[in-house]
Amino acid sequence: MRTWSGHLTEEWLKAWKAGTLSAEEQQMIFTHTGCCDHCAELLFDFLEQDLAEPPAYLQKEILEQSKSLRVQAGRNVYQTSRQMRLFLYSLKVGFAVAVSILVLFAVPVQEESWANRKPRLLEDARQTITERIQSGLNRLDRIGGWLIDIDDKEEQND
Repeated sequence: MRTWSGHLTEEWLKAWKAGTLSAEEQQMIFTHTGCCDHCAELLFDFLEQDLAEPPAYLQKEILEQSKSLRVQAGRNVYQTSRQMRLFLYSLKVGFAVAVSILVLFAVPVQEESWANRKPRLLEDARQTITERIQSGLNRLDRIGGWLIDIDDKEEQND
């Protein structure tokens, strides 16, 4: 009969591997293993013992297949697609930086005097993440509306 001593033992691990533990006992083991580093390492070492050695011919077979034309073509396609993904990602980042700089210098700043400015740190600390995101979206909407108004005025002047 197994008795729980507070930590995993070889007896408990062998019973778990054999499938003779009840659902409650398994739950107890995994709950404890999640909290105890010693028992987690013991379980890892126990599971690692069962790893089988690969067959001796496997390395030779893998090396031979890697030299085949099909594998080489797939490798070239992957490398090319990787370079293309990197190029497209770089374009996206460059475009985002350009738009950010454009917005930074194109949008006029409403200057507030330091005396009239409210301390925002206290307001921000009281806001939840959702409120902060909504506030940022509202600011973006105002900037977008401002840009559209400028376009409309320019079209009317033309």
